[in-house]
This record gives sequence, C-alpha cells and structure tokens, in this order.
Amino acid sequence: MSDLSENQMSWFSEGGAEAVSQRIKAFFDRDNTFRWDGIVGSGANGSVYKVIYNEHGRLTTMAVKICHIDVDLGGNKSYDEEDEDEGEEVQQLLNEKLWLERLRNCHHIIQSLDVDDDPLANTPAGISPHRMQSWIFTEYIENGLLTRLVERHLEQYEGELFPCRLLWRFFMCLIRFCLEMAYWDAQREGRVDLETDTLESLRGSYPGFLAHKDLSRNNIAVGGLMPELQHPEHDTSPILKLLDFGTADTMDPRNPRSLDSFGRNGPQRNITDIGEVVQYLVLQQEGQIGQRTRVTVRGQSFETFAGSLHAARTSLIAQGIDAELINLIYYCRAVDQRRQLNLIDLAIAVRNQVRNRGHNSIERETNRAISLRIANITRNANTIQI
Repeated sequence: MSDLSENQMSWFSEGGAEAVSQRIKAFFDRDNTFRWDGIVGSGANGSVYKVIYNEHGRLTTMAVKICHIDVDLGGNKSYDEEDEDEGEEVQQLLNEKLWLERLRNCHHIIQSLDVDDDPLANTPAGISPHRMQSWIFTEYIENGLLTRLVERHLEQYEGELFPCRLLWRFFMCLIRFCLEMAYWDAQREGRVDLETDTLESLRGSYPGFLAHKDLSRNNIAVGGLMPELQHPEHDTSPILKLLDFGTADTMDPRNPRSLDSFGRNGPQRNITDIGEVVQYLVLQQEGQIGQRTRVTVRGQSFETFAGSLHAARTSLIAQGIDAELINLIYYCRAVDQRRQLNLIDLAIAVRNQVRNRGHNSIERETNRAISLRIANITRNANTIQI
C-alpha cells in the first residue's frame, strides 16, 4: 500500500469501502440507462456491485467488478502506482478480464458482457476521473455463493447430508468447469461444441492446459435451473458457475516451470481442486480438508488428500452416499497425479451416474424431493458474488 498522509482517503481507511462505492455510484447515477443497486460483495482482490441496465426498455440485471484499490480517491489510489511490486490485484483483474473474454459461451463459467453505454468509459462533467485501468461487466448470479448454499442447507435441514443424486449433479457441474477450461480454444475454433458434443467424441480433440489456480468453494456461484442444457444435469439442480479468474494461467508440461510442486498440468490441477469441492459438499465442513491417507480402490493402493472423507466413509455410506462417489473423490485428490482418472474418463463416469442412478425407493432421493430442497435453500438467498 502506498504511504498516504493522514488526511488522504484510501480503500484501507475507515470509511474507505464506502468512499470507493460512492465514487463508482456517481458514474452510474449520471447515466439514465443504468440504475445502481448497491454492493454485492468484496474480497481481497475486488468489489462487485449490482446494476440494472435499461436497453431500449429491456431490463437486464448485471454485476460490475472493479479493483477497489485502483479507484482514485481525491488524487491518489490505494497503492503506490510507481512501485512495480504493488498493484498485484490490478493485474489480476486485467488477467481475469482477458480469460473471461476467451471463455465466453462456456455455460459453467461466469459470463462477461459488453456494454455499449458504459458509464465508466467516460467522465461526466463535475466528476473527477476514476483512473481505473480496467473493470468487468458480468451476468448476475441469482443464488449467491456455493458456501452460502451449504450454510442454508445445514441450517434448514439440521445437518443432514445432501441427497446423493444431487451430489452427483453438483459433481458433474464441477467437471463441466474443467471441460470448458480444457476445450475453450477448440470450441472457439469450431472444432468442438461443448453444449452438444458427446463426451466420448472429445477424445478426438486434444485438451489445453488452462488452470484456474483458485478453484475453491469460495469462487463458485449458484445459478438457476437450466433443463434445456445437457439434460438431465440441470433439470432438478441449479447450474454452478465458476468465478474469479484473476490467477488463471496455463500449466503446460512443455514448460516445466508452469507446473506446480506436484508436477500437475492444468487439467490435473483443476481435477484436484474440484475433488476438494466435492469433498466439502459431501461432508459440509471444511476441517482437515487436506489430510493425507492411503486408500485401496479396485485392488490399487495410493495416497490421497481425502483423508477426512475416508475417515467418515462407513458413516457416509450408511447415510446413503454412494461408495463410487467417495472413490472418485479419492482419485481426484490423489497425491500422485498419475493416479487420477483422465478428464474424459472422469466425466463419463459421473455423467453415467447422473443419467442412470435412480432414487432406489428413497423419498429424499426423488426428483420431487430434491426440487423442493433446492427451492427451500435458494429462496430469498443472500446473494454474494466476488
């Protein structure tokens, strides 16, 4: 952070967040095509605000994401612009904007939007320039973060586990994140269509190496039902959307320096990360999420980071969680990435469960019961998106 004098306001000052919000709001208040609807949420790297866009009488709810330290507050920003070691958050927003433009039309990734009448693109009379290097308009995700969904489920269902058929559908959404990151370039070039092509057909197209690198439960939002998309994956459960691509980058084995300390490439890193998210959804708790243990699946023994899941295995199965779901999480979270299933094999295994796993005469596993449960925990959701 820059060395500001006592009378200079910054994001880190008392009242700084409100000052930034008011600075941005002023630009939208001067534009009659937008209605300001307040802050949605703030994280370490940015703040998100909700706006209503009136395009020739057609109202669209949007979110606008900014890097709050990049906003000029009375002639200064909240970091030293001349220090190349500062302003990392600004660079991350620029990186996110770049990747979201590349990943447009990927249904499980938050969609960035082009706005013709962008209030932030010009400075109205009577307002000093905000001097931000970048900002992003995105779709507005109606049901908040995944972590909030889990909290509401725990509150309303007194610690019950999610129905297993719902967990399989959530798992498939997470895999769709990985598929869309692996094949975005092939889709943009028209070599694949991730909405309609079969998973088996993707074996003929070589995947890329994009890694999100911050794929966690805190960067996943809960959308609405989309029964027309990849049926039956989203007919009873809401689509999940991946957020925050500020640290996204390629992890390509042709460039060993781009790999992580475990030697994982982009798809392998993403698979590891979604395994942790599914484990969180199964256990509905965060404690000891990275505990290592040795497991044996189909006669093969290997180490996995799903130790706390393995410790609860017998209890989970007794409560209706499929052993195969637990096994696949073991594979996703294998310490040695060579033990992971490849992305297509993993996708096919989970897709088959989504299509074929029935309710087994258990009421809570029926489509009707799952739909009711989802309605209960998304209704009036406290929407926070960062």
